Amino acid sequence: AGTLDPVEYLEFALGTLAQFPRPRLDQLHAQFMQEVIQPALLPAAFDLLQRHRDEDDLIAIITATNRFVTAPIAAALGVTHLLAAEPEGYETGT
Repeated sequence: AGTLDPVEYLEFALGTLAQFPRPRLDQLHAQFMQEVIQPALLPAAFDLLQRHRDEDDLIAIITATNRFVTAPIAAALGVTHLLAAEPEGYETGT
């Protein structure tokens, strides 16, 4: 409908994260990685990444999702270049 307010959305999404202390956020993210992300990391994905490494290609993840969520996923994939949202003024897990 074209009614999304991106600032309002980010305030909601990041405000939710900011409600928890950092150790709890890290615990929740570890659970998310184990239950959701790890099962989705298929051997074919790692094979494709390896082929690109063998060709000396630059491998990067570029996403609008925040770095708190995406950095561990990039690490699990062995991708060192990550361009992710880092909204100014928000600190998760104070």
